[in-house]
Amino acid sequence: MKAKRLITMSLAVLMALSLTVGCQAANGTESSGTAAGTSAAVGTETKSAVPAGEPVKISMGSTWQFQTTPCNWYETDVWKEILKRANVTIDSYVYYDQDKYNILLSGNDLPDLIFAYYPNQITNIVEGGLALDLKPYLSTYTNIDSDIFKKRNEAISKYYGGADNALYFLSDCCGVELRDGGTQSLRGYSVRWDYYKEIGAPEIKDSDTYIAAMEKMVAAHPTTPDGKKVYATGVAGSGFSSWYFNGCFCKPALMQPYTFMGYLYMEGFNDSLLYNAYTNTERSCYWSDMKFYNTLYNKGLLDPDSFTMTDEQRKAKSAAGQYVAEMGWANEDLYTAQKAIDPNTVAGMIDIPSEANIVYGNYQEPLGYFPAYQIWVSAQTKAADGVLSLLNVLHDPDVNRMMKSGVEGKQWNVVNGVPTLTDEAIALYSEAGDAWKQVGVERDSPLSFLQGSFLADDGYPLDLFDTDEMRAKSLNPLQKDYADFYKVDYPAQACMKLVKAGKINDLSDYIELVGFLETTPTDMERILTQCNDILFQAVPKLVQAKTDGEFAQIQAQVLADLKAAGEDTTWEWAQKNFENAKAAVK
Repeated sequence: MKAKRLITMSLAVLMALSLTVGCQAANGTESSGTAAGTSAAVGTETKSAVPAGEPVKISMGSTWQFQTTPCNWYETDVWKEILKRANVTIDSYVYYDQDKYNILLSGNDLPDLIFAYYPNQITNIVEGGLALDLKPYLSTYTNIDSDIFKKRNEAISKYYGGADNALYFLSDCCGVELRDGGTQSLRGYSVRWDYYKEIGAPEIKDSDTYIAAMEKMVAAHPTTPDGKKVYATGVAGSGFSSWYFNGCFCKPALMQPYTFMGYLYMEGFNDSLLYNAYTNTERSCYWSDMKFYNTLYNKGLLDPDSFTMTDEQRKAKSAAGQYVAEMGWANEDLYTAQKAIDPNTVAGMIDIPSEANIVYGNYQEPLGYFPAYQIWVSAQTKAADGVLSLLNVLHDPDVNRMMKSGVEGKQWNVVNGVPTLTDEAIALYSEAGDAWKQVGVERDSPLSFLQGSFLADDGYPLDLFDTDEMRAKSLNPLQKDYADFYKVDYPAQACMKLVKAGKINDLSDYIELVGFLETTPTDMERILTQCNDILFQAVPKLVQAKTDGEFAQIQAQVLADLKAAGEDTTWEWAQKNFENAKAAVK
């Protein structure tokens, strides 16, 4: 009951927020592009939301790598049911990396439905007329514009709809994210659990004590069983964000890395103020991480390949047991590799409770993950009936439960009025093998439009695996060992204890403003891109600086280069933009 009350209270706050999102966009806006080959009746009251006759073939492209083994994501049990309800089939699916996505947008051969997480392309999509305006279709496809999503649509239309306030984009994962921190905390200080327990699980209060713990773990295990050198950690250094992401979730920074989407003007998680992580050396995810990695490097604890390594290479080393900690958040590479050897292993990365972190939980997402994630329909689609039917089905809360909990009658049943997972579903979920992948439950799918904590009409969360009871029941051996050590039912409770004691914050009072910020103008973007380049190019010099004096000298040169690039101009623009967004939310 306590968990249910917390969900209800959080959703009440969310609804209050969503009801004040700016001015309502004008009705009856004309579409900026007509879908080729669609009926003139589309978007009228008489048009059926589900196309009649043979299933409509649609194509899809995505920058998210959906499941391909043991079967394609759209061939799973869950997706077969979804596609049946929409009367569509996925005729083709293509994954795009960033370069391929950029090339895709520059051509004319777009798939019917696109999912992407590159917000820097939003302006190009709008100005290029690439996306279909969904407004004329909402009276037919009513789930998309139901009371749950109406204010989301109005906000996206107002801020990202161009001159006509069109609705070009939809957003996923609306609602309250990670109630009470989820099953395990996802941000902060991550350690290899078996090694960390071995050194006595020392309390970690800051980066210095974190480094000391890593140093002890490496000293105890200098090489892997097959002779590879072990480091404290390694960074996928070929990407700039890798060099500041860890600092976002630890003191002194505690910053939202996505406020200005890839640029270092960031909202503070604990006070909702805007900080300049380019030049504010006292509170900056970049500068705190530079000092952190500099210390690791001079102690011989940072993998020297970090300056050139790709994420795939980092994952391989992590899976091989060459790191005792992960940066940013714990991943499952090591645990997955060790589990294949020993199903009862407790070797894996997990975030530990610390007063230096924030609990990434109870996070209100009024616009979902937009603009980081965007879902849009090609203006040139010849299968609008099918694409819109699918999107309409995906906006149904019952279908969102299916995506997160499985099919009623197979993975769960209503028992005495309570939606209840079957023992077989729980076992398959815990095993997380091919049999579970065939079911197709993807609780974090980017095509799920509601958070798992959202309450269905029966009063229970959409994600039936995410009740307190199920969190405790479905732990893997690593999570169970961690929970037993901290004397809690499931790992996140260990971190939430610090929140309840008033020692750290979760995100209950944090309001995400990124969706209400104006699109970055080209002239500002040009300067900020140059600023990012200045910081990125300075990474090897800063990390490898041999003394504090050398570090300070390099830092002073970087700050001078930022000023010469015009960073003070972009900072002034960002502050005004941020205050306008705050006013819009109010």
